[in-house]
Amino acid sequence: MKFTCEKKVLEGALSPLSRMVSPKATLPILENILLDAGKDGVKLAATDLEIGMKTLVPAKVEESGSVTVPARLFFEVVSHLDEKLIEVEMETETGMLELKGEGFKYQFNVLMSDEYPVLPDTPGENKITLTQKAFKEVLKETLFAAAPVREDNPVLTGLLFKLDKEVLTIVALDGYRLAKRSLKIAKNTFSRTLIVPSRALSELIKVLQDVDDPVEIYFGEHQIVFKLNETILFSRLLEGQFPQFERVIPEKSDVVVKVEKESFLQALRRASLLALDRESPKLVKLNLKGNKISITANTQDVGQAYEEVKVETGKKTEKEEVTVAFNAKYWIDALSTLDFEKIRIELGSSTNPGVLKPETGDDFIYVVMPVRTVSELVKV
Repeated sequence: MKFTCEKKVLEGALSPLSRMVSPKATLPILENILLDAGKDGVKLAATDLEIGMKTLVPAKVEESGSVTVPARLFFEVVSHLDEKLIEVEMETETGMLELKGEGFKYQFNVLMSDEYPVLPDTPGENKITLTQKAFKEVLKETLFAAAPVREDNPVLTGLLFKLDKEVLTIVALDGYRLAKRSLKIAKNTFSRTLIVPSRALSELIKVLQDVDDPVEIYFGEHQIVFKLNETILFSRLLEGQFPQFERVIPEKSDVVVKVEKESFLQALRRASLLALDRESPKLVKLNLKGNKISITANTQDVGQAYEEVKVETGKKTEKEEVTVAFNAKYWIDALSTLDFEKIRIELGSSTNPGVLKPETGDDFIYVVMPVRTVSELVKV
């Protein structure tokens, strides 16, 4: 095997692939990246058997062949080189892979490619096509609400994909907040509901571009595959029952207002600086009354915070004033991610969730569970 390619192109391909490799791989070869040089260029692949990626890099191939090389070490060396062109060659005498150019040469121990697992192709014809820009936006608006890795309920570490005729709905929740995003798609002939690991989607969003180029999503029985240009990312699906998220979304709210997103976000950030209670970290109270929303935080031995933000009152509701306590982090996470200029805030009683929506439409819904304060618990 012998080929020459641009350093920038090779580095760009190796970066996401190196993250596919687990440092605790049960098989030594799973710590490696597969290099397969042929007439079309060089195919690169990496997997930990749960998620994986393969891509094609343009290169001048003088000798075809394939081998596997330590993923992270190979990427680190390539990324630190200054050369514009890099030559990669499998040296038959030493049995090592050489990475060389003017004034440098690195040699890597390798493992033969015939031991590398076979990576899947696109599974069947059950697919939908979106623009990369649109799908990236949908993931950005939901991924942050998924739970971190936790053994007690693994399905919460994934996102629900619900495909029904002309609508794709994606839902993430972690027990404290929920993000739901719906997207209209071209009419298709199948429906599916599955749970995709958030780790795979976190890697996918890094390679999606803000362009109208297509991303094809293939819905398999036990895996999902995303194809964009010359790159394919695949992931096993999570097994289990996703919570009935519809029950979390309030049917109605007592007060509905509109507010400038950035003003509300900055006020929350400032007020939360004084929300330092150990038992209820980041605890703030939101009070909606008239044409303002006030944010208060109070930590004994630290101090108090009060912020006031003007709002536009919406339709007349049952109550003129509501006060609800929340973990400010859950509001800040959403507000700092979303691109809306104005948002709707819907609040009910002190025990009801808060709801965040864009100024118009219901394609995106974000629900935050309230925090029960000591005074409320005493009343109960």
